[in-house]
Amino acid sequence: MEEFEFTRELKRQSVHISGSLLAAVYILMGESYALALSMLGLITTMFIYLSYRKNRHVFRFLITSLERNMEKSVARGAVFYFSGIILTILLFPPYIIPAVIIITTFGDAFSTLVGLKFGSIKLPYNRIKSVQGSLAFLVSAFLASSLVIPTELAFAGSLTGALVESLINRRDEDNILVPLFTGLTLKLLLCSGIL
Repeated sequence: MEEFEFTRELKRQSVHISGSLLAAVYILMGESYALALSMLGLITTMFIYLSYRKNRHVFRFLITSLERNMEKSVARGAVFYFSGIILTILLFPPYIIPAVIIITTFGDAFSTLVGLKFGSIKLPYNRIKSVQGSLAFLVSAFLASSLVIPTELAFAGSLTGALVESLINRRDEDNILVPLFTGLTLKLLLCSGIL
């Protein structure tokens, strides 16, 4: 990978990790604030997504510094991310929501960066993903989420997120599917009493 492309991806993933601030807002200020910020993020990114074609010059700086060259739909990943977080807040118990947000943001960011830079061993079931990227997802998500939930749940959620991420071929879909499957896994484990 070219150094310029990796630098752009590093900026992009830094923004992605900053999405974990919603977990801090949720913990410190409550569900309503986190939901309101997520809704504001969704509205803003939907505006960019829908108006980009007519106003390319207005968004040129944002696009050239953060979006991937191959992305056809500007801000689509952010729309999916905020949609995933809103659904997470609405569907899952308060106890796991910060962890789901953290697993989604840290796992996705580190899997992308490590996978692009060091991803030499491709997954046998998904040749565009790498073993190194999947392991980076698991480790980073586990370390970060274990700060807010017990380690057993952090590991189960991180493993689920890494598996879901490794199965997805389209880049943006992980932003909605990872939080939903991770939240569902954690909710089922809590309800069943296994962990």
